[in-house]
Amino acid sequence: MKKILLSVIIILLTGNPVLGQKKPEYVMKLCAIAPEGTSWTDMGHQFADYIYEKSGGRLKVVWYLGGVMGDEPVAVKKVRLGQLQGGVFTVVGLQKIVPEVSILTLPNLFKSYDEVDYVLKKMTSPFSRMFEEKGFVFFDWVEIGFVYFFSKKPIHNLDEIKETKTFYWEGDFISQEMFETQGYKHPVPLELFEVLTGLHTGMVETFYSPYYACLALQWYQYAKYLNAAPLAYTAGGVVVTKEFFDGLPQDLKDIFLDASKIYFPKLTPVIRQDHEKTLEGFRKQGITVIEPTPEVEEQLEREAREIYTKLKDRYFPQWLLAGILNARARYRAGLVE
Repeated sequence: MKKILLSVIIILLTGNPVLGQKKPEYVMKLCAIAPEGTSWTDMGHQFADYIYEKSGGRLKVVWYLGGVMGDEPVAVKKVRLGQLQGGVFTVVGLQKIVPEVSILTLPNLFKSYDEVDYVLKKMTSPFSRMFEEKGFVFFDWVEIGFVYFFSKKPIHNLDEIKETKTFYWEGDFISQEMFETQGYKHPVPLELFEVLTGLHTGMVETFYSPYYACLALQWYQYAKYLNAAPLAYTAGGVVVTKEFFDGLPQDLKDIFLDASKIYFPKLTPVIRQDHEKTLEGFRKQGITVIEPTPEVEEQLEREAREIYTKLKDRYFPQWLLAGILNARARYRAGLVE
């Protein structure tokens, strides 16, 4: 009886049944579509543990993972309503806050990870300002990766892909424009978590995804062919509402910033290794990898230029495109600082 009374007293005084744990002064609720058990979520838990420990339990990060808060556009709405304080979003979610960030998913924009790293570093400041103007703090980029076409049918070139029932992520501005204007005959817009059902039922025959995401989302089960010509690069980013972050004491802000600098950059090489391991696993399980021909690469380049011309000043201003292309040109010319 005495032990029960002691437990009750501990709960009443600390707000937690575990001895020595105090109720957090601040709780930051973040979301991500990444499923549990992936490198993305493993690093997220380490990030949260670091913050809780360094703050002495005063700041607690609670993750809502695997899309439990809905597809990214829905989750962003919940952030605006105050049900969440932020999250890790791909460009599909980020562009619901800052439409200009959609520029990063332009087809054939980047050729290598080194190129991506250089350009994103150069463009972080202008994007951070855009997010701040919309009431958000942008902390860092999160690696998602290059996306490739997977299919149930052979897909040696873009023309074959355009004949299939091809998924694109509903709300993805750039993909929608590309599919509607470049001859994709059977585009299928779906929320991310509808794709697996679409593949199972035959509603979808072809989809695009980074290698590791394809594995994590279980889509690979329905893929027999993979065209190894990268369609585009997709980035992710960590954002928190400015209202919540500004309300934190300075020492807790510093701890959160330290955690961001430690863990999110560490994630990049891990995810890139995961992509390599996943591709090797796909080969072993019998997915046919179709290497890109010069003709396919030239077609990708040509169609990309058409998209750039069409979309400038619609979703992103000319100065932003010019800044990205200039940084890319400097990298390709070896003029890196």
